[in-house]
Amino acid sequence: MKRTLEKIDYDYGKAKDVIEQAYLSNEAVVQNALKQESATRTREDQELHGLYEDIIKFQEEIDYEVIFTEIQNQIDLDFKLTEALNEGLKNANGHDKPDFVQNQVTWSLKTNKFKEMLEGAKQLLNMKNLSNILEDRLPEDYSMNIKTAPICGESSNTAIYGNSKATYLKTALFYTKKVASVVTNNTVKLWDAVDQSAIMHLLPLPTKYKPENFSECTFSYNQPYNGDASIEGVVIPHSSYAFGGQRGESRYGAAGKQFGTEDCSSWIAKLFGCENQFSTVHQLYAHRKQSSSLGNVGEEGDSVVDEINSRFNSVKVSDPQKDIKAGMVLVRRKFDMEKDPKQEGNGIGGHTALMLGTADNGQTIYTLGFNRNMPVKEGFGVEEFKYQDEGIKSMIMR
Repeated sequence: MKRTLEKIDYDYGKAKDVIEQAYLSNEAVVQNALKQESATRTREDQELHGLYEDIIKFQEEIDYEVIFTEIQNQIDLDFKLTEALNEGLKNANGHDKPDFVQNQVTWSLKTNKFKEMLEGAKQLLNMKNLSNILEDRLPEDYSMNIKTAPICGESSNTAIYGNSKATYLKTALFYTKKVASVVTNNTVKLWDAVDQSAIMHLLPLPTKYKPENFSECTFSYNQPYNGDASIEGVVIPHSSYAFGGQRGESRYGAAGKQFGTEDCSSWIAKLFGCENQFSTVHQLYAHRKQSSSLGNVGEEGDSVVDEINSRFNSVKVSDPQKDIKAGMVLVRRKFDMEKDPKQEGNGIGGHTALMLGTADNGQTIYTLGFNRNMPVKEGFGVEEFKYQDEGIKSMIMR
């Protein structure tokens, strides 16, 4: 069946042709990935509209000045409580600490962005924007109306997708809903839908770890789940990305929660049906083994690396424009060129994503995936990279 594409209403610049071709691609993995992005964005939109509907019910009952002051006070309290939480997690995660803590602090909890999230929400919630929210309008310079995948890091566009505007808005809406319900003597449970939500995710706290006074925090969670009344955790508003994805979280089983948080490699592993969650270091090891490159290849018999080698082939790239195709996987590892000029170690950071296409004779590549560098980049969308970049080892797998 011939595919058709709705008119692109998002300013992709020079990426437009590549994006259009990706939407018309015959590669099943590309179509599946784009459908996932669309479904996630649609679900986020629905939940954001639902929050607005809940909030405007309080419109006639509240004094805007009162709710403004109460929101600012609650954010200030949450700053202190989440700072204490993070300090406690940092201390509890040392090598000399009890095993039950050492093994239960997930990556997404350790690397939470409460500080940035609260700062962004507080800055957003000035009186003018709070009035807009209470009167069913978006804040100034915010837009939600796009039909195709956003560019992550796009700062010249008012769309909330691809940057941290969406996270700040979601956080602001949760605060407004909570405080409006309190000042009007209404009962509301913010996190009831956390298990089905695309805009909030539950991070489990380690067993027996109880931060002092944390129940007063907006983001504390203690509700029964599957008959267990002692579930305790922290809820984070999010825009799809969390470092570590859902690694170490047993609540939703091996497949994880639909519309839950992912990081770049956790999503690629799931997209290609891998049994093991892997990192870009594992991908680097697999590439070195397949291409007989010099450098660390990890331990023999590593089941994660072995699975990557069984599912992916490393692509030898002579001409990026001809050799790199939509549906392949980009792997990037960054190296400290002073300490490791031959790029034989593990590097100091990495990223992986699904290839959509190239431009500029193959020297500019476009991908779809998950990434975060707050506040300019956050979420599930399209990214642009240089194929050859200083200090970066770029690898292509298929």
